[in-house]
Amino acid sequence: MQGTTTNLSKFIIVSLVIIFTVVMSVYFMFSNKVMVPAVSEMAIGIDVGIQPDRLSRQPPLTHDDVFVDETEAQAIFDKVRIYCWILTTKSGLVSKAAGVNFTWAPRCNKHVFFASASGDETILNQQQPPPDAPPTSPAPTVNFNLEAGDRKEYQTANGDTFTVIAIDDMMFIDSPEGYDNLTEKSREVLQYLYIQEMENFDWFLKADDDTYVIMENMRFLLHGLDPDKPAYMGFQLEPAWFDSPYMSGGAGYVFNRAGLKVLVEGGIQKKGMCQEKGSFEDLEVGRCALRAGVPIYSSVDRFERESFHPDHINDYIPGPPPQWLYFYARNKPKGGSECCSQLSVTFHRMQTRDMLVFDHLLYKTHVFGRHMIGSYKDFFTYKKIKKLPNGVPTVKTT
Repeated sequence: MQGTTTNLSKFIIVSLVIIFTVVMSVYFMFSNKVMVPAVSEMAIGIDVGIQPDRLSRQPPLTHDDVFVDETEAQAIFDKVRIYCWILTTKSGLVSKAAGVNFTWAPRCNKHVFFASASGDETILNQQQPPPDAPPTSPAPTVNFNLEAGDRKEYQTANGDTFTVIAIDDMMFIDSPEGYDNLTEKSREVLQYLYIQEMENFDWFLKADDDTYVIMENMRFLLHGLDPDKPAYMGFQLEPAWFDSPYMSGGAGYVFNRAGLKVLVEGGIQKKGMCQEKGSFEDLEVGRCALRAGVPIYSSVDRFERESFHPDHINDYIPGPPPQWLYFYARNKPKGGSECCSQLSVTFHRMQTRDMLVFDHLLYKTHVFGRHMIGSYKDFFTYKKIKKLPNGVPTVKTT
């Protein structure tokens, strides 16, 4: 009888533990307390249509499974320190951001996802998908318990204040969500980086949550420039009817720490110097940078091939490139094998499924006996851009 009672007690205890575990799992799934959703395998499953249990049964290859020498990549990782700030939305934090975090973001020296604390969510992309694009699922509705985050208020040199709420690798800016508010949102992020992180990193990379970045190539591109001499780089857009060139936001743009300092002190924090709200975020950041005196450096390689790409790789290979590029790009777009530098750094409009495939091909696949030959010296020319096609100076002198 005593043995039966003992077994019954054990059965009851085990049952209670199982019930408690299930209840807590359901609670955390549907409660507002989000536990690092950006690295969630479930989030990747949501975005690419894979059941989470399949992800757990098929773990990715580790470096122990791949024969690769990363000596040079690791050496430049320590020499060119890059802070990656990734613009997203609250729903993007549990879908798109997961793919970014599962692939390229951990190769940054530090990466943080920035979303808005309030307002309606809209896509970050300015352009609508093509008519023949497959239908996409609506973004999940997500509520975050921002009261549980680390809230800090910052004051700028001109007396402006803004609030940042930190939850793990996520930051919530107090500007409202929505495409029309991206200029305000980015200005606050840039001021936060200036106040909090400027002395800790060499370069600051802005990317969207559908941008894929090859960080090793990015570091190689940037290592040829002095982080203490102002510089601004990316995929250069400069339609002749605009008064200022600028870098495509989707392709990603970078400021070094000296450029960030000039941008904030000479532009963002000077009343009336730069537009504070509305318009297009990448245009206004670029216009502000040039008004403040940050020079643009070319990112094409010595073969005149682009390294930053504002569209999906399928739009370049096999080509031709999207029509809009012919009106906006500084350099004439190229399709096929001439489209992209051998050391390309970014591609835009990449969905999570694309990122997973791209990452596997780049980092887990190799063609035996093939290695880059010749000297890397002068692979990028680092020309300083001085004028628009219509002759307007990139840095105003009056």
